[in-house]
Amino acid sequence: DRDQIMEVWAAKHPQASWDAAKCKAHVLLTRYNGDFAEFFEIQKQQLAARQRETAQSGTNRLVRDQDAVVVETDLDARCRQLQDEMDKAINNSNSHMNSAVLHGGVEQRYPTTVLRLELERELDCLLREQVYERERATRFLLEQDDEDAFETDSSEEDAKTATSRAKKPDNVSKGVYHARKAALAEAGKDEATRQLEKEFALLGPKACFGCRKPNCVWTSSVDWDHINARRQQISDELVYVRMHPDIKVLESYVPLSAARGGNPHFRRDDVLYELTWEDKQLDMRSHLDALDRELHDAHATQKEYMEVKALHGYRTMMWTNNARRALDREHNRYVAMVVACDIVDDALEWMLEGWHFGERESHYSVAGYVPSLKPEGFVRAGSDQVLAQAAAEKRAGERRQAE
Repeated sequence: DRDQIMEVWAAKHPQASWDAAKCKAHVLLTRYNGDFAEFFEIQKQQLAARQRETAQSGTNRLVRDQDAVVVETDLDARCRQLQDEMDKAINNSNSHMNSAVLHGGVEQRYPTTVLRLELERELDCLLREQVYERERATRFLLEQDDEDAFETDSSEEDAKTATSRAKKPDNVSKGVYHARKAALAEAGKDEATRQLEKEFALLGPKACFGCRKPNCVWTSSVDWDHINARRQQISDELVYVRMHPDIKVLESYVPLSAARGGNPHFRRDDVLYELTWEDKQLDMRSHLDALDRELHDAHATQKEYMEVKALHGYRTMMWTNNARRALDREHNRYVAMVVACDIVDDALEWMLEGWHFGERESHYSVAGYVPSLKPEGFVRAGSDQVLAQAAAEKRAGERRQAE
């Protein structure tokens, strides 16, 4: 039990009265858990911190009976709410302040300076969005090339033709109208937009604005044929395992650990977990590729609105600027998850190759400095070694075919 484990770990050296199991447990605990004195000191510090928090607050920090909060959705009312809260933060002399305005109506404590800056940033964002909405509305009103847009303002003509509509504008009126529309669109551009348009003009007529190259160089980050085949294989194996609920231990070579040379014998819960986890990982990488494609298209288009599907799973018409922000935020979230998984996988692969889990024969023939496969740096354990191994096997196969 835990008390016996802690007693074995607390001893500085194995005791003469211990059996072989306790001696082995002491060696493993010291090697992988570290020094017991450091662990005990950390526990004391954490206990003291909890006691201080209890003495200061006297109550549980988790508010479990929080009522549902109605979030303000009207843009003008939200701006007034932010302005009122910002005035309170400006006139507050305390170092910290409670506020329920920023994050969905849930009251939280902030440093007063940080809260004021965040409220200012949120208010600026809403006001900027209002300006953009009005500019878009004005631009669309000018683009309505109908007869009403060219009705005369002369009082004499209004008296004569009060019951009739104005005639269709002639070529001169059309020229004035289009010149006015172009002047208004040009006046609404800032210096950064004009500089960006100059850079795009230098790229040529067939330039890709998403890649900022004379020709589009975007490529998919996944092999769709391989991923679809692998997900189909995982789906078939999941169906087989779920159709045999009485089997507690089964043999399967479909899970990733078994395919990479591990033990093919699994408990039923373990194989279900591993197959489901891999399927989720492949789905996440496929969704990231779809987000990357639509984000590229959002930056490449010059239209005011575009159709987006990767965000919600169904087709949605959005303003292009809003679509860029939403796709960029979702793209960053998926990139963070994929990179975190790759780092953990590389760390585990490095530990496996370094015999942290016991001695084993390596399945890779490439490691270290191999200029023919990686001119810069070393081929390290993990995804780097997997790619180098695949490249080496491809070259070996080409040499065999040539012979």
